[in-house]
Amino acid sequence: MKQEIKDYANFQLEKSRDTLAEAKLLYSNNYFTGAVNRIYYSVFYSVAGLMSLFELSTSKHSGMLSNFNREIANKGLVSRKLKDFYVEIFDKRQEGDYKVYKFANEEVKE
Repeated sequence: MKQEIKDYANFQLEKSRDTLAEAKLLYSNNYFTGAVNRIYYSVFYSVAGLMSLFELSTSKHSGMLSNFNREIANKGLVSRKLKDFYVEIFDKRQEGDYKVYKFANEEVKE
């Protein structure tokens, strides 16, 4: 595997960790929609890093989810729980960013 692919994957994981820290700050200050957005992006960056190791990429979020399900999750390379969480947080981010929806504390905490 090329070093540049490994470097990209590590960079994405670092972004994922930073973004999750942002989500925690937003959540602790009752910015639930922002927290959901950052949780989603934390997952997205992790998946982007993972997909790069398989030399798979896409420019669309829905394409990333589709590729992840087809090439990773459906082949049993991650747990069903992780697959389901990615789908759930993808949907919640869509609601928070594009619809009139207000998240409750417990919904985001979960």
